[in-house]
Formats: sequence, structure tokens, C-alpha cells
Amino acid sequence: MSLVAELEQEYQQLKAKLAEAKSMIIGHFDDDTEGRRGEAAQQSSAVANLQLERDDLVERVEDAKRHDAARGRETEERERRSDNLMKQVTVEQEELQETLRRAELDRRQLVELRDEVRHKRALIEDLREKAARRNVEISNSVKLFQDTLGIEVKKPNNNTIQVVFTQMDATKPKRPYFLGLDVDAARKYRVVDCQPALDDELPSLVDKLNATNDFHSFIVVVRQLLKKAA
Repeated sequence: MSLVAELEQEYQQLKAKLAEAKSMIIGHFDDDTEGRRGEAAQQSSAVANLQLERDDLVERVEDAKRHDAARGRETEERERRSDNLMKQVTVEQEELQETLRRAELDRRQLVELRDEVRHKRALIEDLREKAARRNVEISNSVKLFQDTLGIEVKKPNNNTIQVVFTQMDATKPKRPYFLGLDVDAARKYRVVDCQPALDDELPSLVDKLNATNDFHSFIVVVRQLLKKAA
């Protein structure tokens, strides 16, 4: 039982005593003897004390009610704060879940990027190996040209190729014959110099070279034409 309920019960008991005392006083005043009057005065005093007790009890009841009301407000405030805290926790949990989801997405993208980088590195390494083998093949071809056909290939710069032919004239084996080519970014060739000139034959040969990219065959045919013109 709460304090207010206990005080209410005590108040009702006191109220009943007070009513009983008033009833007795009224009965004593109806009897007009001196003894009855004395008893009535005593009863009046008792009633006054009961009224004081009642007033004190009423005040105590009101205090208890105010105390319970304050406690109720404190409880409501605690509940409100608790609700706000739970809402804040829920929001933070949702934000954490979103952060974890994004982190997982970033991790997966990073894994995909790493796989792609590894794949591209493997492709680059394969291209490097092929380029190295191609360089060896070219070097071997150049050496073959130089040793057996008297052909030397020079590159004054990245866009120019100069081919020097010797062993063309049995009487003058060291006499040089020259062919100059320009190469653009698309690996297309263009003749810029030829000594002696092969104006009639070179245009079709260069077209075939650009179509097939068979530089070895092109040089062999040019050598044969230069040797005839020597």
C-alpha cells in the first residue's frame, strides 16, 4: 500500500472519530445539567484536538500527493530520457550497419580491383616476354642480313629507319646503297630516300609492307631491285 493510500485510510478513521465526538457533544448540550456541561466541554476540547489532527493529516496527505506527483514526473522524465536514449541507440545501430555494409562493398571492390590488377600485370608480363622474343628474332634477322646479305639496319630516331646495303657489286662489295623510311604512330611506312632510286617499284612495295607488316620480305625484294639497278 502506498503512503497516500495509508494516509487516506488514517484520515477516514479520524473523520469517523470526529463525527462520533460531535454527536456526543450535541447529546450533552441537549442535557442541561452541570455535569453534562463539563463533559461537553471536555468533548469539545477533544474534538478540537481531533480537528487539529485532521488538519495535520490533511496536510500530510497533500504533501504525500505532491511527493507522489513529483516522483511521477521524475518517472516520466526518466522514461522520456530512456526513450530518447533508445531512439539514439537505434539510430547509431542503423548508422553502424550502413557503415559496415559500405565497408563490405568497398572490400569487395578492392578485391575485384586487385584481381584486375593481377590480370593486367600478367598480360603485361606476357607482352614483355613476347616483345623480348620478338627483339631476339629481329636481332637474329638483322645479324643474318648483315652477315649473309650485307644489310645493316639503323635507327637515327624513333620515327626513322635507314637500311644500308653492301655486297651488291662484286667489283665493289663495300659500296653502300641506301633506303630511308619514316614510320608513323600507326606503324605505317613511307619511303623518304632511296639510292639508287626505285620510283616505279617502291610505291607498290610500300603498300604491301603496310598491309602485311612483313619487313623482312620487303627488304629482300628491295635488295634484289637495288642489285639489278647497280
